[in-house]
Amino acid sequence: MKKILVVSSVYPPEPVISAKVSFDIARKLAESNRVTVICPHPSRPLGYEFGKIVDEEKIERIVLDSYVYPKSNFVGRFKESFSFGKAVSRYITLHREDILIIYMVTWPFGATYIPIRTSRKNNIPIIVNITDIYPESMTSRLGIMGKILEYPLKKIDSYYLRKATSIISVSELTKIFLEKTRQLPANRVQTVRVWQEDSIFNAKYKKQYEDFIFMFVGSISPAANVPFIIEVFKSLNLNRAKLFIVGDGSEKEECLRLSKGYNNICFSSVAPEKVPEIQAQADVLLLTLKSGVGRTASPSKLPAYMFSSKPVIASLDKDSDAASIIESAGCGYVCESNDFMGFQALLKKMIEVPECERTRMGLNGKIYAQNYLSKQVNLDKIVHIILSSIKS
Repeated sequence: MKKILVVSSVYPPEPVISAKVSFDIARKLAESNRVTVICPHPSRPLGYEFGKIVDEEKIERIVLDSYVYPKSNFVGRFKESFSFGKAVSRYITLHREDILIIYMVTWPFGATYIPIRTSRKNNIPIIVNITDIYPESMTSRLGIMGKILEYPLKKIDSYYLRKATSIISVSELTKIFLEKTRQLPANRVQTVRVWQEDSIFNAKYKKQYEDFIFMFVGSISPAANVPFIIEVFKSLNLNRAKLFIVGDGSEKEECLRLSKGYNNICFSSVAPEKVPEIQAQADVLLLTLKSGVGRTASPSKLPAYMFSSKPVIASLDKDSDAASIIESAGCGYVCESNDFMGFQALLKKMIEVPECERTRMGLNGKIYAQNYLSKQVNLDKIVHIILSSIKS
């Protein structure tokens, strides 16, 4: 029996949501199929101490010997992407007679384009999951240089995505954007939300702090705009309030520097299974993205926030998918990305909101997440897309 090949740029023991999602997909497919996962050496987030790799009995995992670069640097990330893409291409070519279909969720540029080209050359169907839209999510942060680079890079992206058998987007807004800007047929793109392991949020944890706790949980990357959170919080000089920054990433050192001398700003790391317990200590959870990022990406931390039954304050593009979810669910407040005064006002407003109202917001978020962002709903959907592509 030929196998399903899962290509994933992150995979456990990396403690990021997209790694767990790839694992969930591979495990579900392995219930009735041969499955091989190929991935690079674990590297995300920067600074995290990875535990021992433990494989599932029914899943063959192969770690490719490609270059990894977890720091935030365009040249390093570009090299990493092409290195992994070439390693994946070599594997596909070597095992082409044994591969039934490819499901791929990986970094942009080389790690996406080279495997698509190789799969088409060998007549192997390939399904590509687009979690962030490139080059737009990158060029929007590069000023004039970004505008110069965007047109040719978008042309290349369009060329290769049109060669994919099927494309999965993380939101309806992303789907519409891809169809319009890449000239993709409407039936080529399907929407599947990034999910959380919602069952781990069922346990009840008691809040241990008397202070009002603002909390950010996730990767401390440039796109996450965590220094912005710190600067706004510092400006408020709040009594009996603390800011918890939970996570690791390439901007953590800068955040530590900005917080020096502020005893009410606390940092820690967290294992994925401990996220519900940590988030239970928050009164409100914070979500920030740099301008332009929210329009082309859907932050995977948002479902985890909502399953924790906590209100959310977000500073991101108001026309983004994440903003639409928060407002539709009625689970928090949203202001524009980098709106210092607006974000400051929302932090002060949330402190003054009665606890019963914050509880209501949190429950609104959990109900919405259960209906639209759960593992059960979205895992079955993505597996159906993969298996249906095999039959067709």
